[in-house]
Amino acid sequence: MAGTAPPTAEEGSFRQGYNCFARPKRAARSACSALLVVAHADDETLFAGEALLGRAARLCAKTTWHVVVATGQATRREKELRVVLNIARANSLAASITSEVWDYDDCDYLSCEQFLGAESIRDKLRAVLSRGWDFVVTHNEHGEYHHAQHIGLHRILKALAGAEGFGQMLVFNPLPELNATISLGKQRMLQTYLHLAESNARQRVFASLSGYSEHLVPLEHFQRPPALGVYFWQGIGEDLGNHFAYDWTRPLKAWGEPFTAKQCGPAVQEFFINTWRRSCEEKTTTPIRFPEICLALQRHSASLGAELWRRLQAMEAWVELQASTPRGPAGLRCQAALPSAEVKGSVTAWDVELEASREMHLEMLVLRPIIVGWKEGYKGRTYKIQGSSGPRRVKPGFSQVSWQPAAPIPVQPYDEVGWGAFVEIGNLSAYPADPKREAACVGARGCEGDICVFDTWPEEWMAGFQMHKASMRTAPLAAAPPRAQKFFQVMEALDISEFVESSSSYEELLTLRHRLEHPDLGLFEDKIRLRRELLPAAGVEATPSIHLSYDDFDVARFLHGRSSYVVKPSHMSESQHVFVIKDGLNLLHSTWFASPARNSVQEIQAVVDGFPQHKAKDWECRALLGARPGVIVEELVLATKAELPGKYMVDEYKFYTSWGETILAENIIFSSGVMMEISRDGQILTAKDGCPPACLAPCFREMVRMAEQVATYARTDFLRVDILVQGNCEALYVSEVELFPASDFSPALKEAVAQRWRSGYGV
Repeated sequence: MAGTAPPTAEEGSFRQGYNCFARPKRAARSACSALLVVAHADDETLFAGEALLGRAARLCAKTTWHVVVATGQATRREKELRVVLNIARANSLAASITSEVWDYDDCDYLSCEQFLGAESIRDKLRAVLSRGWDFVVTHNEHGEYHHAQHIGLHRILKALAGAEGFGQMLVFNPLPELNATISLGKQRMLQTYLHLAESNARQRVFASLSGYSEHLVPLEHFQRPPALGVYFWQGIGEDLGNHFAYDWTRPLKAWGEPFTAKQCGPAVQEFFINTWRRSCEEKTTTPIRFPEICLALQRHSASLGAELWRRLQAMEAWVELQASTPRGPAGLRCQAALPSAEVKGSVTAWDVELEASREMHLEMLVLRPIIVGWKEGYKGRTYKIQGSSGPRRVKPGFSQVSWQPAAPIPVQPYDEVGWGAFVEIGNLSAYPADPKREAACVGARGCEGDICVFDTWPEEWMAGFQMHKASMRTAPLAAAPPRAQKFFQVMEALDISEFVESSSSYEELLTLRHRLEHPDLGLFEDKIRLRRELLPAAGVEATPSIHLSYDDFDVARFLHGRSSYVVKPSHMSESQHVFVIKDGLNLLHSTWFASPARNSVQEIQAVVDGFPQHKAKDWECRALLGARPGVIVEELVLATKAELPGKYMVDEYKFYTSWGETILAENIIFSSGVMMEISRDGQILTAKDGCPPACLAPCFREMVRMAEQVATYARTDFLRVDILVQGNCEALYVSEVELFPASDFSPALKEAVAQRWRSGYGV
């Protein structure tokens, strides 16, 4: 095939998946440094947020990032960046993220490309580059949507590409994916920008990017005609909301049909003709805000045909090279609704009987169920993709095959069989799965890493085949000698050492714990046993109790004459049937429904009378489901802060410990959500508000000591310890401990917990 040689696997992008341009895989390094240079605060999140978080386009296992924003110093945008990068640090798998903001004007006309100011931007960039970077990441030659400062920054950095310390230059290359998902961390970053400064333009850009995945490509392999940016501008100007919609990159006919330059070329030509007519002709009704864009399109139009054909031929050649084996994840990944594994071992083969309507590629999967307590609606539908057979070609008609994995795939009891089809079926959210159905497929919620939500079931004909039978053959593992536990011998009731692997994620470890049924776990989940047995033995004080009983549910006699107290069941969580009464008002009702409510003693007694018939939610851990029903009446513990004299509130700290050491703490001011995330040494990592009300209690270090004392005494591998502050640290009480926290954490916290959790088992 004539034309430019296709990029090699070493030269290409860091994300996989077929879509118009070559994006081969690059082997990741163990550690590297990257300089991210953008024109404005929010560009770093829009075009490289997942890269900063280490969730996609990872340059190496641990990247040290430095972000330079060329405009906005001493303005609201500098404050926005500071807040958003704090969120990024809390959610990131990166080694570190630092930043600086420069004082060039934020503008968008031709002279803005030069970044005029008291100091040359080239000199400032040279100084930053001299520090030495493995990668330099910035805007592409189009300026994404033809923003003058995006283009100018790209050109300046491109001219400096030979400077000492420059490293490899990568540019933003967002591409459409029908099933694109945005990680929780990036969602938080985007939402914070929208919250801090409302802007219609920002909302349109953010909404348009929601269907596009981030890609970083080497400068020399950014393969798009230069005038494409015109369409982006035109989409913004007419408020079409599709200025990142590269519709012309998609195949014209059925998905899976081989890509050809002959097929794609006319569609692209027509696309640019329509862009010119809608944006640049004199009789158009759309005001032309940036006439230089139309001049650029006119300038390139003469050579567009030859240049476009050359690039499309290069793409076709690359696609032909890759056609034998699909790249990236299968477009449709589903459960097989078959019996799960019964023993611990490794997969030796899958035996499959299927009927395909056309030639295609399939894969067989090992799926590990994940029990995530805070995702009640996803119970039984969240899985880790444990391993794959790799893509295998099947021919039309009936096939009976046996596929072996390329490398051993470990399995444990409850692991299930799944399959993947390398097809594209469109918008999966249009096919919600029936919760009662035994099987489901990965849907619009997609995956974060290897953890996927199975919540859709498309029409069977869309997959292009029918799976008649599939089974997984396994071989038991040879018995391994027990590993020495690193910190102390874990409590027998909590011991999951047999199933902990070097790759076990936080979600997997909690799933293993969820299945535990040992009666000694009642010490943690039964709140009466916690107060009577565990906490006194650990040498800490529990919240002062008025009444504790498994048999006497007559609490009215303890409530009459009291204006403040707490009534709750001893065998439930998630604030089920809890009354927090202060001066006669139910504080929980005020928090949830934004209106105060008074509950009479008779009303509370009526609810308490039903405690013996109520159980915890069915997705809670087995230890809690088996707890004996009981009732607790306790004192209402209120705190005050020096910064808010005379104001009293419920001030609670939650300490996440692993093997007796605090990983991170959360501060919650009475059911208002997490106000602060705090490191073990008292550093505030993220804060919802300033101080006040989000002020670190002066007794924080003492609370850390108490939490670790409880966790160590109980010999737990992972435990959350909740502590209430009374007054201005006059007293501290352990209110609860939790084996199965309902919170969702940032990826960084999950990995930190999982790493210490595994290491305690010698893994």
